[in-house]
Amino acid sequence: MQRVLRLVPSLLLLWALVPVGASSVSADTINVGIVSLDPFISPNDDGIGLIALDVFNLTGDPASGGFALDPDFPSHTPVTFLAATLTLVVDGNSKVIDLGDLAPGLRDPALDLLFPDAALISSLAFSATLSTTSFLLGDASTFVAASAAISLSMLPANGVAFTPGEAGVIQVERASEAPEPFALLLVAMGLGASAAQRYTKRKNRF
Repeated sequence: MQRVLRLVPSLLLLWALVPVGASSVSADTINVGIVSLDPFISPNDDGIGLIALDVFNLTGDPASGGFALDPDFPSHTPVTFLAATLTLVVDGNSKVIDLGDLAPGLRDPALDLLFPDAALISSLAFSATLSTTSFLLGDASTFVAASAAISLSMLPANGVAFTPGEAGVIQVERASEAPEPFALLLVAMGLGASAAQRYTKRKNRF
């Protein structure tokens, strides 16, 4: 229960990241997850507490136990983030954390994602590969990703070190739409006409 209550600020932050009543989803991107820094254990008598890096995979139909949050996290297709990694700079030292495959939901932080609240985390990068590039969205439309690779780079708001409550959204870019057959026909006709014109001019010179 305490674990769930601890995540409430992060879940509320999801909605704070976008305007009320508006979707953060554009024609070119969709949101599929979030990385956030959250309090884990309050400081003890010595003033030492723990903070956690939380990774949320917000995909999958909520009616079937998924974690999509329409309209801002709209993928009703459950997606696994394959071979996920976090690259951090902590107290001036670079650290790479292998997260493995992340199914929809929260990646419960193990010891590798817990840090003393005095730690200075000055940069963060998340990367993974999507298990699929085709998504059924909550509005019944289909979204096809341009690439299976996803990434997120974050810097602290104060320019020095992250503070609890900071978060970044993991996004997927849409693949460019293929030209329609009629458009391809017009392009071919244009190229053919241009080639014929050059041939005629060349022939007339001789």
